[in-house]
Amino acid sequence: MSRWRRAKSSQVTFAFIILAIFISFKLPSSLSAQGVEVFSNLGLYGGQVYDIEIDPSHPDKMFAASYMGDGLFITTSGGNTWQAVKATGALPGEDEFKDHAVYAVKTAPSDPDVVWAEHNYWAEKSTDGGQTWTHIKNSTMQRDCQDCGGTGDNFRLCRSLVVDPTDSQKIYIGTGGPNGTYSSGAIYKTTDGGTTWSKMKQGNNFDFTVIDIAVDPQNTNIIWAVTNSYGYGGWGGTLYRSGDGGNTWSSIFSLTPYKSAYLTVAVKPDNSNIVFTGSGVGIIKHYFNGTAWKYSWPIISGSSSVRNITFDPQSPNTLYAAWYKKVARSTDGGSAWTTYNHNYTFWSLAVHPADSEVIFAGEIIQGVFKSLDHGQTWSPVNNGINAVIVYDVVVDPNDSTHILAGTISGIYERKDTAAWSRLTTSSTRSLRFHPTNSQIFYAGRESYLAKTLDGGMNWTNSNVLGNGNNYVSDIALDSANTNTIYVTTNGYDNLGGVYKSSNEGAFFTKVLDGVNQASENYPFSAVAIDPSDSQNIFAGGGNYFTPYVAGDIWESKDGGANWNRTSLRNVIINALLINPDNPDIMYAGHG
Repeated sequence: MSRWRRAKSSQVTFAFIILAIFISFKLPSSLSAQGVEVFSNLGLYGGQVYDIEIDPSHPDKMFAASYMGDGLFITTSGGNTWQAVKATGALPGEDEFKDHAVYAVKTAPSDPDVVWAEHNYWAEKSTDGGQTWTHIKNSTMQRDCQDCGGTGDNFRLCRSLVVDPTDSQKIYIGTGGPNGTYSSGAIYKTTDGGTTWSKMKQGNNFDFTVIDIAVDPQNTNIIWAVTNSYGYGGWGGTLYRSGDGGNTWSSIFSLTPYKSAYLTVAVKPDNSNIVFTGSGVGIIKHYFNGTAWKYSWPIISGSSSVRNITFDPQSPNTLYAAWYKKVARSTDGGSAWTTYNHNYTFWSLAVHPADSEVIFAGEIIQGVFKSLDHGQTWSPVNNGINAVIVYDVVVDPNDSTHILAGTISGIYERKDTAAWSRLTTSSTRSLRFHPTNSQIFYAGRESYLAKTLDGGMNWTNSNVLGNGNNYVSDIALDSANTNTIYVTTNGYDNLGGVYKSSNEGAFFTKVLDGVNQASENYPFSAVAIDPSDSQNIFAGGGNYFTPYVAGDIWESKDGGANWNRTSLRNVIINALLINPDNPDIMYAGHG
């Protein structure tokens, strides 16, 4: 097909996930002709923060670990401003935090200059408080270590991390299964600061991903670990205990009320016989009665998916727990609790080591928050936390200073040079303005297309698209007839499709399934309308996540009634762009 101009390399991809919002300004023509541009960060801060660690010797210094974005952040002003932490970067894509999932960051209680962070399949170590870092290769930790299984036993996602309270050279890292799977997790231990490693449990695996680890501060030979069948949620998991520094383990699974998805574990600082776990069924208190381990449950009626339990460093009887829009506090060792309602879901909690009223929290999609009243009220402290997952950005065709961003945490709006304002809290994968009315725009969400007529104050939804598990990945609005809208769906089951509406998005009908030449289903990521002929429609897709499924670009010449594959086949299509000045030229972002 003559209109296609392929990218020079299949490694060039139009990613449909953006991790920051930037605006570009052209340099003088002598430089711009060489492709050089300057970008300014527009400052949409926040994101998914997995872990927060406060330096006990300098409490204004903290680290925050995020999913994607810049990955790891540091503040020396008590959270007022944050900066991205830079790793070595000598091995691009490996020894760096940017665009990685940093699941945990910990300082050594016995030497706060020692800081560890784990990300994807690797770990980084700093001995100067986070200024410089030493990379721990995956092969060193997981493949070639003592009791490890060689090449078939590596590339496990690092999901949990703990430093021995009394020995800064002793670290435990919990992982998922080999090659990014969730079953058959493992724990790796170093006693020399990361030079050599051994696989715990005498070289054997745990049942699932080791999602959290705790060392008993009263007896550091006692290690606790909890597992989770999906890495985030689900109903498979086990509580494990080791009394010999991790060499052998016993399962406490049969004593719990359900085969629960464990999410966190915490040992009471002054009593080795009391342990709290957070799980899919809430908080569970485990205690040793002199002869056997028992449990108490429920601790707080109605609690579920408790992701973090944290003790106050100044009071071993004061502890906090966090779950969906709740923070609970106990001041008597976990017997009585006060629960505070709010609008956030916190992954992590950290109590100030010198001021018990001050708590920091990492939110599931909105960044870092701070409380000055023991967790009753919260305020964002995100300046510099560059980790918002931005899926789409659109500019108002009638006002170039009016911008919308569709993100994991909702829709944000920016006008002129004002700060961003949040219009909705629903995760939004795609956006499109009405061509002539700035108050009308469309948002692609999970299962349906949403529409506003008043600039985002009120919304109406289309019919459910597909089986309800897919999200609207792209939107194409016919500028010649705004009643006509095309959308694509992209989801977890690979059952993508192209849908058409003839009544301004109120109701959609599927007009194309994503099926490649090998009869494999794939999701769609892009749809475009020919600006010179609104009956000419293009759509493309494919799946580059596991399982990889090659896709195609399809064309319809009759408004979606009939479709044919174009010559660009067996690739992953992420984006389509038709040149508005010359519609014979079309670009495809593919992998």
